[in-house]
Amino acid sequence: MKYLLIVLLSLQGTFSKAHAQRFDIPSMDFLKSSIDSFYRQKAEAEILEFREAGRGRWLNYIPSPGWSVITGFSVNFNLTAPIQEAKARNQNKSRVAAIRRVNLLEAEQTGQECRRDLESLKMAVNAFQAGTTVDSLQTKLFQLSMQQYDRQEMTPTEFLNRKAANENYNISRLAAANGIRNQILNLLSKSHAPAWTFEKVVQLTLK
Repeated sequence: MKYLLIVLLSLQGTFSKAHAQRFDIPSMDFLKSSIDSFYRQKAEAEILEFREAGRGRWLNYIPSPGWSVITGFSVNFNLTAPIQEAKARNQNKSRVAAIRRVNLLEAEQTGQECRRDLESLKMAVNAFQAGTTVDSLQTKLFQLSMQQYDRQEMTPTEFLNRKAANENYNISRLAAANGIRNQILNLLSKSHAPAWTFEKVVQLTLK
């Protein structure tokens, strides 16, 4: 009987990890910084790709040599090339401005979504932490059940029912904690946060 009590106490220590949860909630400033950095780099990459595609237009300025029986050797100039180049430059400026504007709007929209998700996350964490009092009572109740069982004041069936109820409670708390961590991971993913922030959340989950 005492051996059984020792084993159950060790299990209780394992299950109590469901109660002692720690959550690292990112700040909105951090999320906004990650969002702005991502969309700034995205815009620059799109602009670079656009400019690379437009290279080589200077070839239009190269005179075209020719030869005919009547005129002999001649050089043809494309007189419309300067006009076309000026038009292309104006179009390029408009295109670059449009790329920056679109990415800025996407960053703002993502920031608004992250702000809403962050508020939802904070409410979930507050609700979870509000249950810490019940966690303590649940632990004490199960410890009392083990003591009663050791003193043979409780039948094996009654004790197993208490044990099952306690384990179900701990499982539900672990599920709630993992749900919060999934919310954190989704929030970091949406904000395009650095990889090390994801690793930190995973490490806390595995502890």
